[in-house]
Amino acid sequence: MPTVTMERAGVGRDMRSASAGLLSTKLRVPSSAPGHVPRRRLVERLDAALDRGIVLVTAPAGSGKTTLLAEWADGLCRPAAWLAIDEADDEPDRFWRYVRAALRDGPTSDESDAPTRIDGTEVARTDAADQTPGAEALINEIAAGPDDVILVLDGYDRIHDESIHDGMATLMDRRPDNLRLVLASRGEPPLPIARLRASGHLFDLTCADLRMRDDEVAAVVREERLSLSAEDVRLLSARTEGWAAGVRLACLSLQGEAGRCMDGHCDVAARLGRRARFILDFLVEEVLGREAPETRAFLRATSIVDRISGDLANALTGRTDGQAMLERLERRNLFLVPLDDHAGWWRYHGLFGELLRSRLLALQPDDVPRLHRAAAAWYADRGQTGDAIRHALDAGDAPDPRRVLIPGSCEALSERELEVLRLLAAGHANREIADRLFVTVDTVKRHVTHILGKLGAANRTEAAARSRDLGLLD
Repeated sequence: MPTVTMERAGVGRDMRSASAGLLSTKLRVPSSAPGHVPRRRLVERLDAALDRGIVLVTAPAGSGKTTLLAEWADGLCRPAAWLAIDEADDEPDRFWRYVRAALRDGPTSDESDAPTRIDGTEVARTDAADQTPGAEALINEIAAGPDDVILVLDGYDRIHDESIHDGMATLMDRRPDNLRLVLASRGEPPLPIARLRASGHLFDLTCADLRMRDDEVAAVVREERLSLSAEDVRLLSARTEGWAAGVRLACLSLQGEAGRCMDGHCDVAARLGRRARFILDFLVEEVLGREAPETRAFLRATSIVDRISGDLANALTGRTDGQAMLERLERRNLFLVPLDDHAGWWRYHGLFGELLRSRLLALQPDDVPRLHRAAAAWYADRGQTGDAIRHALDAGDAPDPRRVLIPGSCEALSERELEVLRLLAAGHANREIADRLFVTVDTVKRHVTHILGKLGAANRTEAAARSRDLGLLD
């Protein structure tokens, strides 16, 4: 695909760019890191998606967004305009200056009034005052050029200024036919995404797409010179859930095992359990460190359960906006995995959940039993016995079997049924149970039938085992 011809200059121009206050390195496609594993299947999808006009790549930190786009941009027949956005760019004049500089393949010292050249044709530039909104003048300049322009904005999640979002919305809505716009962001930005998606002008690449497959994980393992069996690679892939940074950091952790992974079989599950420091450090620095204190508190409190809903989140945190909070975290790709199509239940990425629970234990150890009791009560009120008992035990409490409901039933075991259950589990026959409880054998049989039904057991042995698992026996 033809792209805008970009004038190049020598070292002198780069030196002048520093005096202009714009970093030329932000306008260069990043070079591949050592050991980079090509992701051809995703590059081909990006190539095909350009016809849509706008490409949105959204995934959590460390998912490989920048690496993928750099690989793709390097493979284009002509250079694409690139801007690596940082927190300082969240200011309208600075943001649009950088965008315009990117489209000219680097800043110049007289950036505010130098003419733009597209294929050698000068395009009139607007006054500096007109550049604050940025989008309108930019649209006109790009539309005046004869060739296609590819603009990559990497790290758009760092932009929060509403006027910049408004300008970007204008750029997307009024995009000239010769502009191809690619945005990379940790979460879905506040732009007219839904409308553009519905119109067919936007292509999504999400965390599910960027998740590494087993063969890609195996390629990383080979690049890191680790000797892992196919089963260990599968375990590594499952443990990290294909999260690119997690895969590489896990390999570093495994290499740190005194070189034992270099020679023979490597117990991935056990060794990652001992040496996940690199992964946890990354999550603390790149994810939790960017969140507000109340968000971090919400994440820690809700991490004690295997899956979370809005109502359960409210029970754990004392908030009333649990559902809205979870939906917001999902939109921001904060390692929250949806478990259904109705925005009802989520779970945290396994490694992220482990980090949150460790932080909860380190920072708020006295809150852990209280949170487990709140979870146990919530599950018990809804008849989810196994979860209720597990959280009661995690809180250090003995669950009350008269309060806990059995899965699939509409009532708890009665006092008499509990007595029959204890005798049954002790190995007593129906006649012995009847004699001990001063009831008829037929009454005992009825109680046993009810117990089996409530426990979902096929026979006495299974009922006894099931009741022990549920904590119903002393």
